[in-house]
Amino acid sequence: MKAGQISIWLSIALIGFFVACRHGDPTPAVPKGYIELRAGTAIPIVNGVSIVTDTAGVSYCPKNANCIIAGSAYASLRFIKDQSSQRVRLFNVVGRTVYRPNELNRMDSTNVELDGQNYRVILRDQYLGEVDGQSAGRPILLVSRL
Repeated sequence: MKAGQISIWLSIALIGFFVACRHGDPTPAVPKGYIELRAGTAIPIVNGVSIVTDTAGVSYCPKNANCIIAGSAYASLRFIKDQSSQRVRLFNVVGRTVYRPNELNRMDSTNVELDGQNYRVILRDQYLGEVDGQSAGRPILLVSRL
């Protein structure tokens, strides 16, 4: 084999190596202060309180479809401390542009009282990008002690 042919084959092999080792875009980090919700997990938050995620998910409107809402995030959670627990179900319309902090019967947030301590709980979605041509995301939760 001639030196020119060797360099061509070596170049092809190196290109193949770099293409095969190429990594996809990294998943964005969960925003500071938020908790990623995954069904079937228990997450300790503060002072012996844990959140158990029974169900959680995000749904986006498929591309080229006409939808009433852009998408939604949902979660069914249990706040647990010792023998006390409280169930919370939240639903958030993705892309909501109207925010009314004094709105009653909000579905995306609530207050939780557990063992004499109050917490504010807010459900959001985190857009992760496109996967197989469809929008992908994850449900995230902000919990604040009041």
